[in-house]
Amino acid sequence: MSLQEIAKLPLEERHKLIAPYVAAMAEDFLNDSELTEFSVLDLEDWQRMMNGCNG
Repeated sequence: MSLQEIAKLPLEERHKLIAPYVAAMAEDFLNDSELTEFSVLDLEDWQRMMNGCNG
């Protein structure tokens, strides 16, 4: 099933389909130092961008 097809489903059905993947992805980010480092750096970039736009 494509992402476009999933997006057309009712919210409850979408949740049932993607929940296992979200849980696995969260586990990956907790246990893989490279993903965690990337996530932190991305968050810092996002915060700098938002502060620059608002400040």
